[in-house]
Amino acid sequence: MVRKSELPLFAAKGVKSFLKLAVLFLLLSALGAAQGLKLDLESKDNGCSYHKPGAQDVGLSLAFKELPLLKNKIFFARTVKINYADKVVELKDKLGSYPVDNVFPLSLDSYMSYTLSSQYQDNWRKNINLSLTQTQQGKRRSFFQFDIPVKFPSIVSKFIGEGGPSLKITGNRKISFSGRSNWTEGLVKTATYKPSKWPSLNMEQKYSFRINGNIGSKISVDVDQNSETTTDLANRIHLRYAGEEDEVLQSIELGNTNLTVGNSLVGYSQAIRGLFGIKATARVGRLGLTMITSQEKSSTQRTTFKAGSESAASYIRDYDYEERRFYYLGRSSALGHQINDFQPGDNLVEFELYKRSDSLYSTLPHGFACVDPKNPEQYLSESEYRVFGHIDREDYYVYRTMTRDTIRNTVTLPFVELPSSLGENAVLAYWAVIEHENGTQDTIGDLDFSIPEAESLRLVTDTTFLLKLLKPYDSRSVQVTWEYEWRNVYSLGSRNIEKDGLKINIYKGLNRPDYTNNTDPDQQNGVRYIQILGLDNIDQYGNKDTPDGVVDFDRIDFNKGLLFFPDRHPFGVDSLSEKIPEIYNTPKNNQFVQKLGEKSKYYI
Repeated sequence: MVRKSELPLFAAKGVKSFLKLAVLFLLLSALGAAQGLKLDLESKDNGCSYHKPGAQDVGLSLAFKELPLLKNKIFFARTVKINYADKVVELKDKLGSYPVDNVFPLSLDSYMSYTLSSQYQDNWRKNINLSLTQTQQGKRRSFFQFDIPVKFPSIVSKFIGEGGPSLKITGNRKISFSGRSNWTEGLVKTATYKPSKWPSLNMEQKYSFRINGNIGSKISVDVDQNSETTTDLANRIHLRYAGEEDEVLQSIELGNTNLTVGNSLVGYSQAIRGLFGIKATARVGRLGLTMITSQEKSSTQRTTFKAGSESAASYIRDYDYEERRFYYLGRSSALGHQINDFQPGDNLVEFELYKRSDSLYSTLPHGFACVDPKNPEQYLSESEYRVFGHIDREDYYVYRTMTRDTIRNTVTLPFVELPSSLGENAVLAYWAVIEHENGTQDTIGDLDFSIPEAESLRLVTDTTFLLKLLKPYDSRSVQVTWEYEWRNVYSLGSRNIEKDGLKINIYKGLNRPDYTNNTDPDQQNGVRYIQILGLDNIDQYGNKDTPDGVVDFDRIDFNKGLLFFPDRHPFGVDSLSEKIPEIYNTPKNNQFVQKLGEKSKYYI
C-alpha cells in the first residue's frame, strides 16, 4: 500500500517513468515484428527462476514440466505479482500443491531484461536448429529429393524435433526381354508334331533403390533394397529416433538392428547382429535400459553342384542332424520299448496331425495328448494338456504302412515327415485309424472326448481332443517319446542336387572353424567311415557288398538334399573305436549345444 504523503512525489515521477515505458514498448514492438518476439509482463516462463531451465524441446524428458507421452503428477506453477507503484515484481513458485520458499523481488527493469533475454535465447536456439536442419537437407540434393510441406501439431513437433519430412530417393530398375527360337529343318508336320519358328520369350527384372532422409530433426529413415541379394540381411529397413542428451528415451530403432551386451555385469561381451524388430534405449539417472523385441535373421548359402563347374565344400558336424523333423508314430521293440504299437501288415487309413497353438488368444479347444490314449493315466507325467490346432495335410507327409521298409531306414515303422524343423518347445500329436492285416480297425485317440473322462483327469470342460503324443513341450531322454525322433538324417545344404559332381566323405577331427587344410583321417583300420557307417555297400552297378568309395545313391534324397544313415544312432554304433552316445541322449537346445560341440569327433 502506498502512503498518502508520497502521492505527490509519485505523481511527479510517474509521468517520466510512463514516457520511458512507452519508448521501451515501442522498441519491443519493433523487435517483435522483426524477430517474432512476444513480451508479457505477467509471463510465468521468463528465465527468472534459479532452478528452472529455459524452454526447449521436451521430448520424453523428466526434466521438464510438460511431458507429452509420460504422466507426471508434479506440476510447476509460478505466480507473478507486479507492484507498479514501487516498480517491483514478486515471483512465487509452487511444485504441485507445495509452495517453494524462494519468494524474491525484482525491479521492473530487471524483470523485463530477464524476460527479453530469455525469449531472445529461445528464438536463437530455434533458429540455429532450423538453420542446421535446412543446411543438412540442402546437401547433395537430387532430382528425386522431396520436402513434404506438412506442418505437424506442436505436441508432435516436440517429439520429432524441428522441420518437416524430407526424403531422398536413388536407384535403378532394369527390365530386359529376350527370345530364342529352335527348330529342325526338314521335319515333316504331323498330327502330333507341329514345328514352329516363333521364339520363346523371356523377361527379366532387376531393381535397386535406396530411400533416406528424415522426419523432423530426431527421426531418420534409411531403406536399401536390391533384387540380386542372396540374404535378407543385405536388404535393410531402418528407422531411428534419437532423443536429446537429457531425455529419458534416448533412441528407438525399427527394422534392422543389433544388440550389444557389455562385460561390466555379465562377465563377457557379445554383439548379436542380424536382428529385425524394435530396439529402444533409455536412461534414468545412471541407470541405462535397453529393450528389444525382434526375430533373428541369419545368412544362408546355397550351392548348386554341376559336373564340370566350380565346386564348393560344406562341412557338417556329427551332432548337426535334422532335428525335430522326422518322427516315428509309436512305440516299438526296435526303438527299445517294451511294447509294439504297430504290427506287421498294419496300415493307417485315416490320419490327422495336431500342433500346440502359440496364440495367446486362441479360440481353439483344449486337447489332452498322452503316450497311450487307451490308458491316458499310465504316463500322466509325460502327458501334455494344451490348446491344439489342426495341421493341413499338405504341410506334412505320413508313411502309413509296415508292409515295406520305411524310406532308407532299417526300422519298419510308420512315421511322419515335416517340411522343416519344429520349434524347440513345440508339442506334436496325432489321431489315426489303423487297419490290421485281418481287416479289423482300431482308433488311436478320440476327437470327441467326453466331459466325464476329462473331469477324471482334472481337465477343463472344453477338452475335446484325446491324442497320441509324439513330441512333448520339453523333450528328455528318459521319456517314452524320446526315441520317436529321428537323429540319423543330415541336410546337405541345398535342394535339387545333381548326382554328377556330388562327393560325400566322413572324417574324424576336432570341432574347429577352419577346414581348408584337411589332413584328418577318413578311415579306421583301413576301412573308410562311409563303409563302417553303412553308407557305401554297393558299387555303381548295384552289386551288393562291393563298396566303391562312393556313398550309395539310395542313401541320398537329391530333391530334398538329405543324407540318410541306416542306423538310428550312426555315430554311437559299436563298430566305431570312438563313439559318441551323448549325441543321442542329450537335448539339442541352447542349453546343451556347447556340450555337444565339445563331444563332437566326426564331420561330414
